[in-house]
Amino acid sequence: MTFVHTPELEQTLDRALEFHQAGRLPEAERLYREILSISPNHPMALHYLGLLAHQAGHSEQALVLINRAVAELPDYAEAYCNLANICVQLERAEEAETHCRKALAFEPDNASAYGNLARALILRGHFEEAVASCAKALNLNPNMADVYEVCASALRKLGRLEQAVENYRKAIALKPNVASYHNNLGTAYHELNRLSEAIACFLKAIALEPDTALFHNNLGAALNADRQLEQAFECYQKAAALDPNSIMALQNIANVLREMGRADEAIASLEKILDLDPGHATSRHNLNALQGKTTDSAPQEYVEELFDQFANRFEDDLQVKLEYKMPALLKQVMTDLRLAAKTYDTVVDLGCGTGLIGLHFKDIANTLIGIDLSKNMIREAEGKGVYDHLHVDDLINGLNRVNAPVDLFISADVFIYVGNLLETFAAVRNRAAPDALFIFSTEHADSGDFVLQSSSRYAHSEDYIQALADQFGFDIEYFEKTNLRKEKHGWITGGVYVLKRI
Repeated sequence: MTFVHTPELEQTLDRALEFHQAGRLPEAERLYREILSISPNHPMALHYLGLLAHQAGHSEQALVLINRAVAELPDYAEAYCNLANICVQLERAEEAETHCRKALAFEPDNASAYGNLARALILRGHFEEAVASCAKALNLNPNMADVYEVCASALRKLGRLEQAVENYRKAIALKPNVASYHNNLGTAYHELNRLSEAIACFLKAIALEPDTALFHNNLGAALNADRQLEQAFECYQKAAALDPNSIMALQNIANVLREMGRADEAIASLEKILDLDPGHATSRHNLNALQGKTTDSAPQEYVEELFDQFANRFEDDLQVKLEYKMPALLKQVMTDLRLAAKTYDTVVDLGCGTGLIGLHFKDIANTLIGIDLSKNMIREAEGKGVYDHLHVDDLINGLNRVNAPVDLFISADVFIYVGNLLETFAAVRNRAAPDALFIFSTEHADSGDFVLQSSSRYAHSEDYIQALADQFGFDIEYFEKTNLRKEKHGWITGGVYVLKRI
């Protein structure tokens, strides 16, 4: 050790820590600096002065001081834990993980180190490892509310929502007055489509912290999902009042106004977002839709955001509330045309979503490949166990990753997010085996080529699909208009197509 260690300095350190713990920070800082003036490499004084710097918002300075402490005292596990905590907050995940593992090398039973390691692993996307690290922390100390909350976050990322709820509830049992715990539990309930429980949780969070815009926004989202539109609108307005620059709140205001038929006000909200962030692709797309400006395609950000949000409740909303039956209908069309009696070597599900197509077509596919932009939808599809390969990608790049000739392409309600299908048809033709089939659905337009509707979805005409088929060497073997799914009080008219490569 190169630092001075005397009883007098220990007494000074004890007084400094008392001041620090009591919130008397200037007095604590004075005493830490007094120790360092006598012993410049004193590891404890460096460590705690670093913590003070972090509390004051000077995190980089804190890292310098605490790194000096562990350089002087290499087995200083507590200091490594705090280095990790600061790095997690700065989202420097690899550094955080390194510091945690050093702490655990010296103190294998350090519950806090396992908790911080879990946070770092979440940042790195290693969610299963994060859950395991939380389990080790809680085995050592079952009263760590924050670790239950971290574990719940990792479980949510894994789609294990019921287990996430259980862990959030344990965190709340230990610390019932932490508003963020109630908010996070509400979010998990919302993802489970347990809306009344979600609403109750958000109300509790707001009761504890009434001025947090996020809580009002989340309450609005749950009310909106429960079709309580006026109440949702009020919540979004409150969120925007608390945080006038919240793009999320303004976007939700625009969405609910559109649902309520107040298009002009929705346009004003979208324009305000674009004033704040001219590159906000989702708002630009929605504004184009409301103003009747047809673009070639919905932005990838819009599609990813839309389906990542709804992946966990997508099937329930679509099949139960909207009476969506397109996967079964496409299979029935193939059966009626006597096309389902054979097995296809390579089948590609373009925009596979949660895998509903896969469930209906696995029996006629030797190799079934799913492609979708939404990682959360792909995760749901993985759980069905029917796909041989799944890719998070757009349609064109995803098709380009398929090495074998494709015998059957299927795309159910995907082209509603792609207006101009020229590149899609080119990519399909490029990968199509001789006599390959291309089966898909559209929202139907009676005239023109394609149009971006006020719903922010595209509709395509039969004439447009015929022109593309002619251009890329396909025959239209079958076309029929049908009811796709419900919207509000009516049905959306769609087209079902079966094309064959010439």
